[in-house]
Amino acid sequence: MEGYEAILLMGVACCLIALFFYRPEGGKFGEPSLGVKAREFTVTERFGRYCDGLPFVDEDIAVELSRLNIPDRQAATSIDELRRKFSGNKLKLRQIDLALEFPAISELVEKHSSALILNLERAVKKNEYGAVVADNRQDEIDRFIESVEYRTKSLRYLEFQELILLKLDKIRNSQRERGFDPSSLPSNGIEFEHWVARNLQNFGWDTSVTQGSGDNGVDVVARKGGIGVAIQCKLYAGSVGNKAVQEIYAGMKHMRLDRAVVISTGQYTRAAKALAATTGVSLLSEHDIPDMENVLERLSS
Repeated sequence: MEGYEAILLMGVACCLIALFFYRPEGGKFGEPSLGVKAREFTVTERFGRYCDGLPFVDEDIAVELSRLNIPDRQAATSIDELRRKFSGNKLKLRQIDLALEFPAISELVEKHSSALILNLERAVKKNEYGAVVADNRQDEIDRFIESVEYRTKSLRYLEFQELILLKLDKIRNSQRERGFDPSSLPSNGIEFEHWVARNLQNFGWDTSVTQGSGDNGVDVVARKGGIGVAIQCKLYAGSVGNKAVQEIYAGMKHMRLDRAVVISTGQYTRAAKALAATTGVSLLSEHDIPDMENVLERLSS
């Protein structure tokens, strides 16, 4: 790569990082760009396998990718032909690389979205006055990339990070459209139980809130796909101990349900995690609500 092109790419990358870490009150992560005018496309089913409305793909590249309605065994040949067609334009070749790798990266982020969103939120530390005293989100993104062990075919590190943030924004926006906003937590425990039940309903669960006394530690009962789940809700700023695990496990058995879950806004003690591991109780956060069905399936496998 020629020197001026390397400098230009580095400048663009720095701007992307700045957009990510600057977040006005009530705002969202800045949408990444690779030096082309951002545009959203109406994505056909054929094009959907390559890029889900990527804002940095030029229209001519989008049209060419949409034509790759071919068996996978022929895809390499067709992609090579596409690269040859744009061989004189390095920017468009990078757009092709990004669009072709986005589905695999998107799947990884979707699989771990609740944990990644939670960890990014906890990576920002504020003092008692609400001022940010530490911001370790960059470290958390690095940890995610190292943990998933994705072997990129052609992406540079900052491009990989850019696609991760783009997918996270898409997930957040999709959740907001369905009424889920983890920043709208209520102020007391009873309201939190109803908040959990209501948000689970938005994602296809049939829920009922128990009446307090005689609930055997079960605050919410959720049912979906023939599975009954006993849930204890903890609106905590600190850590939840093993008492909650004991209670929800006993409540699940008493009510003859299939799974036991604790949903907490705080963290869990080591003792709680150890007991949950032996009893099969799932320890979740409020961020797991949109994808709870898949989260429970992964934890049980």
